[in-house]
Amino acid sequence: GSYKIASSSVVNRVTGIRIEAMKDNRLPRKGPGRAPNDGNFVLSELEVIASPSKDLNHWGKFHASKWETIKIPAPWKLNIGAKVTEGNQSVILEKMNEKNHIALGNFFHVGPFKGVSFDQKVGPELDSDFLREKTYEHVGNSLRWVSKPEWKDAELYNSVFSAENSSNYLLKEIEASNEMDLPISLGSDDGIKVFLNGKTLLANNIGRGAAPDQEKVVLKLKKGKNILLLKIHNGGGPSGFYFKSGISQSILPGFTWSQKMPAGSFVLTFKAKSVVEGDVRLVLGGSVTNGKTNSSYLTKVKGDQSWHDYRIDFTLEKPIADLQFLLPEKTELKNIDIYRNGLPQKLSFENALATYSQNGYAVATAIDGKRTPSGNGWAISPRMGNTHYASFQVKKPINFNGPTELEILLKQEFQSGKHSLGRFRVAVTDLNKPISYGLPEEILEIFGVAQDKRSSKQNKKISDAFKNANPERVELSNALAEANKPLPKDPKLTKLETELSNAEKPLPLPPEVARLRRALLLSEKQLANKRVIGAQDLTWALINTPAFLFNR
Repeated sequence: GSYKIASSSVVNRVTGIRIEAMKDNRLPRKGPGRAPNDGNFVLSELEVIASPSKDLNHWGKFHASKWETIKIPAPWKLNIGAKVTEGNQSVILEKMNEKNHIALGNFFHVGPFKGVSFDQKVGPELDSDFLREKTYEHVGNSLRWVSKPEWKDAELYNSVFSAENSSNYLLKEIEASNEMDLPISLGSDDGIKVFLNGKTLLANNIGRGAAPDQEKVVLKLKKGKNILLLKIHNGGGPSGFYFKSGISQSILPGFTWSQKMPAGSFVLTFKAKSVVEGDVRLVLGGSVTNGKTNSSYLTKVKGDQSWHDYRIDFTLEKPIADLQFLLPEKTELKNIDIYRNGLPQKLSFENALATYSQNGYAVATAIDGKRTPSGNGWAISPRMGNTHYASFQVKKPINFNGPTELEILLKQEFQSGKHSLGRFRVAVTDLNKPISYGLPEEILEIFGVAQDKRSSKQNKKISDAFKNANPERVELSNALAEANKPLPKDPKLTKLETELSNAEKPLPLPPEVARLRRALLLSEKQLANKRVIGAQDLTWALINTPAFLFNR
């Protein structure tokens, strides 16, 4: 199984990780592993995700604004359909009296476009407008738009498409009386693209079954007719989609951040009070990155008419064009602050070192990205019953403002299912490279002995510890050991030696020659004793004579 450790460190730049596998009398053969009657372990893979601390005292302040008058602090802008009135050194957010109206048309469908991949553009993706009577020629077939009034809002259609490795297109016309925002919720089997008026809002190339609320997007509608186009790509099996509009929800009034925001971890804090409990939504514009579509973040304001401090955490993997801050109507707002820190990162490692590695289970294979049932990962047989250390150097250390939050995953996937660490300790460092596991406790004890009183065995242990702590020396020693191994025998030479051995063996006599030689040997023996042969011939003749047999 795997051990998942959530912890924090005061260092803001982690350069190395050390794992101490500790012996313990309670474990099989004193451990440090849990393998029955063995005490070994196999650390298949080490994974670490580093994030900034949640404590905002260490974060950099990206923006600060006080909302004491109806003059909106830059770079915030009031959204269409919203207005502010003055409060007590605050502003009160309200909707304008004008009524907004949205009308959704039926779905239209065209497809399947067989053999069309997720990224390949065909048919409707190449159109600048929607023509209901348009026909698309594709691999010998004529495809046309078909109205689907039976496809209702907020209904899951998970098997309406069947062609494998194909793309289907859905289109819906939306009429808006004014510029406004419309939240929608989507699901797809498999990948999905979303276009509004020809602009890509979402692209998620993923394999999955369709379900509600897999994607959430806010449509920024223009006044008049808007064209919403969905592309559903199916890899295999039945395919379908889910669509739910937020037309029944009241559109929240709010503000838009009008400047580009850089990548990073962010926290938006604000002081507010409200007469009703409700959602506060932070909507990120252009936030789709590498298939990730978390484009909105939520919190709730209390409806107790008291001032409270609120917080919304969000991350940007890439810069975004705008950000919307939407609040319930009649929310009173005093200030908005935005803090920034570094992005969470999965650490990559190099220069793995260990006090000992089992043959075939080198410590370097615990950071090679592979997880196999055997022959991979760090193990220590036959040196159980001892404490062992391993260190892993971070390739590209990350700097955060303030402490570091760590999520450490020790994957132990040996085929027995029982080779896990029994007792261990994990430490981090911010020392400069090269990184090693430090001095074992045994070596520290030796240093406590006066130099002139150390035994030759103790001096050798100090020397070996020094050699093993140098990554370059360890690498060179391993290369030398590998070079000193005898070369495998040349297969061609082995073949020739076998042929020569066979050639040196005497040839067997042909059967006829062997028979004649045996006859010759018998004849020579008979001629050497003529008297016995003569008596034998006479006896044989008498036995076979009928007259002799009758007169006996």
